[in-house]
Amino acid sequence: MQDRTPDAVHELLAAVLEAITLPYGTPDYDRRILDRAGWAHAVATAALAGDPRDLAWNVDYLRAKLTAEQTDAEKRAARGGVAR
Repeated sequence: MQDRTPDAVHELLAAVLEAITLPYGTPDYDRRILDRAGWAHAVATAALAGDPRDLAWNVDYLRAKLTAEQTDAEKRAARGGVAR
């Protein structure tokens, strides 16, 4: 059985980079980047402390949080609140 850990680590790092990358001009940037950094920190901490075979779960969790956060930002923009 091939060791998938390097692929999983790559996917985790890509998800963390996605989490901490938000254009500076994004309305509500400060709150959103703080939330994203917290999620990235929690996922990286869990990944370091856990079984390497669970890395895919950490990636899925972080990407789900980012998707939900983006959806919420788009809903606020549609209601005339803070734009995305």
